[in-house]
Amino acid sequence: MMIAGALQAQAIMLGPGGIQPGGPMIPAGQPHAAGHARAATQPSEHLDYPGPPKADIAKIKADIRDLGSDRYAVREKAASELVAMGEPVVPYLKAALQGMTTPEMRHLLRSDLRSIAKINLLRGPLITLNLKNVTAATAIMDVCKQAGTTANVFNNNTSVRISLNVKNAPFWKVIAILAQKTNLFPTYGYGNNSQPGIPFSQGQNSIGAYTSFDGAFAVSLINSTYQRMCNYEQVKPSRSSSFTLQANLLMLTHEIGNVQIWPIIITKAVDSKGQSLRSPLMNSYFSGPLMGPVANCNFILKYPAHPGRRIKLIQGYIPLIAAVGRKTYVIHLSTTKSERLRLAGMKVKFGPESLVNNEWQFTYVLSWPGMESSGQQNLQNQLANNNCMVGQALNGASPNFLNLINSTGGPNQVSYTMQTNIKLAKIRLRIYTRAMNLKIPFKFTHIPMP
Repeated sequence: MMIAGALQAQAIMLGPGGIQPGGPMIPAGQPHAAGHARAATQPSEHLDYPGPPKADIAKIKADIRDLGSDRYAVREKAASELVAMGEPVVPYLKAALQGMTTPEMRHLLRSDLRSIAKINLLRGPLITLNLKNVTAATAIMDVCKQAGTTANVFNNNTSVRISLNVKNAPFWKVIAILAQKTNLFPTYGYGNNSQPGIPFSQGQNSIGAYTSFDGAFAVSLINSTYQRMCNYEQVKPSRSSSFTLQANLLMLTHEIGNVQIWPIIITKAVDSKGQSLRSPLMNSYFSGPLMGPVANCNFILKYPAHPGRRIKLIQGYIPLIAAVGRKTYVIHLSTTKSERLRLAGMKVKFGPESLVNNEWQFTYVLSWPGMESSGQQNLQNQLANNNCMVGQALNGASPNFLNLINSTGGPNQVSYTMQTNIKLAKIRLRIYTRAMNLKIPFKFTHIPMP
């Protein structure tokens, strides 16, 4: 049974400097069918959210001074207040780190910077745009550009034109509105003409009527499937029933690199009769590193003998490790020499290039001392495919990456051979240098039982 109820819109308001904690956001209306006969302009959507508070420079400086206090309570209070003020304090914290500070003060300064970085990531970019009578593709690309990422729109329904006026609106909320207006949704995959970004296509139900938003992330229910099972392995066969909810985890590329998703945690699930739906088998998940804007997640719930008509509440979170801290490196290639790069304590050697069976190829070798750290594993996951690479020939042409072959060179080494259709002059690596542990919350209410 597809989950696609027609529900009333609810508004999410961000408090000053605050984060929407993954509560449900229900986009208004339903998607327009592809190739809708009535073209022209959609009604203008207006969203006006409160902006971030202005920085109180005197307060920021006073709190930074208090980080050096001899009293623990004063230091902790100052640290909490600085984190609460968010992004405006970052330049002052970084400047203070360069000054004469105590080890305790440096620890608090770095801790506050990490906390603010995580808050900013979860809050995601806020969009302010005033678009009038533009094509669906233009609207999507303008929103993504302001968020610092790119978009590639496939099968664009050119008959739809959009007017959109938003101020300080969460990124995925804006995308959800555009999806409802245009029937263009984020789709599986990472390819955007070999550029990291978000691909959009028609009819992909990645943002539905049941969606939780949390800044740079959104969790959207897609469908549910009911299963009845009978176990014949026992002397007395046992019967059980369950159902699987399928959801999409949507992520903002460019801010987030590859992610490792762990088993989903369901903290509460009850039907309209108040019966618990939690099951020992409820946690199913996407395993392995993922680079892309959309990941599919499933979780299994218990089906009561006499269920209610609806799922009254299901809430929990998706734990994951996200690659953050994007940096760009340019590697020059030639047929005579190699180029070396050091990343996270890992050595990476690129090239030289060679022509084999009328195809150009180059090998890059990763090596590390001792046990491979989680940060180094994160880096290896990124370099294990061409999604982090943008190649360029001497004449400026972009290559087709034809094949990637990996081989193990020993316990502390792995190599990859990339085959391309043209000779490359350089490659640009987009690498995420840090790993961040996150919990992406979700909360859905009044969902029809399958």
